Amino acid sequence: ANILMALGWGLIIQLGEALGSWSGAGDFLFEMGKSGISVNLFLAALNLLPIPPLDGSRVLTGVLPNSFGTMMAKIEPYGLVIVLLLIATGALNIVLYPVVLGLYKLLSFILG
Repeated sequence: ANILMALGWGLIIQLGEALGSWSGAGDFLFEMGKSGISVNLFLAALNLLPIPPLDGSRVLTGVLPNSFGTMMAKIEPYGLVIVLLLIATGALNIVLYPVVLGLYKLLSFILG
């Protein structure tokens, strides 16, 4: 859903470019679109992390053997703490930056 919303914000950017800066609305739409894309691509990448309760862990649980699912269920109560520690140490940026950059390049390719 976040990737689709980022695509929608990309279309808002194109609308802003079409309007140009003559009305001020074009600049506003362009800046809002950039922010919308950034937030949604970051949230999409974050949600794909294999840390419970994020969706990435649910995907892995469905693909890998049942013993892995049991292990993930044991980690789930600590998932929020793990994510907060990753944020506090800056490790989350190291992990997410390449994913967000790749998604941004894909979005740029789709929108032209």
